[in-house]
Amino acid sequence: MIHTIKTRTHGTVTFFMNGNGGYVYLETANRSGTLGKQICVGGDFTGSTISATPETFAKVCRKWHKQRLAACAEYDMPYA
Repeated sequence: MIHTIKTRTHGTVTFFMNGNGGYVYLETANRSGTLGKQICVGGDFTGSTISATPETFAKVCRKWHKQRLAACAEYDMPYA
């Protein structure tokens, strides 16, 4: 399952989730078959991982994206 957010600042941000639910990753699978970065609570890539169902997937992606933007602004760090 894929969800894409288009932004003026960061371009296209794509999220990926396997099957009928589970962990959510930033960006789709690359050519080697490995997944992108696993997203975590608070807009980060470390800590408590985030999972979703097909029904909550888009909402979880949008919420994490907003949290990531806030964290990047607060700590002056890059988006990805």
